[in-house]
Amino acid sequence: HVALGTMNGDVLTIVIYSPTNSALKDTDGKMCDVKFRLNGTSGWYYLSPENVVLSNVNSINMVSAVSQGRVQIKSPKITSNASLTMPLTAITNVATASYSIRNSGQVPLTIERVTFLAEGYGVVDELPLVIEASKTKNIIVEYAPTVKGKYSTTMNVYTNDPNNRMKNVAISGEIY
Repeated sequence: HVALGTMNGDVLTIVIYSPTNSALKDTDGKMCDVKFRLNGTSGWYYLSPENVVLSNVNSINMVSAVSQGRVQIKSPKITSNASLTMPLTAITNVATASYSIRNSGQVPLTIERVTFLAEGYGVVDELPLVIEASKTKNIIVEYAPTVKGKYSTTMNVYTNDPNNRMKNVAISGEIY
């Protein structure tokens, strides 16, 4: 017997046939199992076969039943504030603040890297940082000032969250 599978967009077509028109034996009613490599947003997704045809050599459709199934995709989800206010800091010191990141997903969240749109900023923590499902961790952000006054930049937090690969965080503070 021959089994072929093709993808066209989000439709999987499976064709099973016998080049010699011999019957499928020892199948106990099951024609095939299909495994998927899932990549996407958390949730339950239903798989509903459509246009199912089971034919004999005379081209008569012999389908007696078709069952549907469902799959669950588990993914990480970053939950954190969109801004971080650094404490008022003397120009002779390094400004530091803790930024809280929660994983509200079902699998580990990885903070792959953190970048800043201005010089003088950094993260004290070693990256990548892994946050287990339903857990929270903090990263320490620091700024080494060179002048007095108010300052601001954007911190980009890169993650494995399929819906939020890069989280933008507005950073602001003041140096005296």
